[in-house]
Amino acid sequence: MKKSELRQLIKEEIQKVLNEQAVTMKLKDITQDDLDRIFGKEAPNFPNLDDSRTPLGKIGFGLEDYKQLYSDYLDSDVVMDPNKVWFNQVDIRDMKEKRDAFSKAKGAFLDRERAAGRTSGLD
Repeated sequence: MKKSELRQLIKEEIQKVLNEQAVTMKLKDITQDDLDRIFGKEAPNFPNLDDSRTPLGKIGFGLEDYKQLYSDYLDSDVVMDPNKVWFNQVDIRDMKEKRDAFSKAKGAFLDRERAAGRTSGLD
């Protein structure tokens, strides 16, 4: 094996290891290149303040749109782990309190609807 081939092989293996580890960055510092490096061709799903996720693709709703929408969280740590299940790949821990409050309120609403014999379509 030539030296240049060996160097290339080592670079590829290092990149694989880097891609397998969780990366933590401030939301304001994340670029589309970072997302491409961490997640490859897959569009990561970023958390919203409710219990939903937003897929950040290069077309449509993108990273800059997300940053603008959640500008209160620009200084928050974002943990990105491509090895987790799609809905857990990106976590913004500073959003947890508001997401938990939303989930609790949604659960209480659904319980009241069920108790009254109604269905809301949110189950």
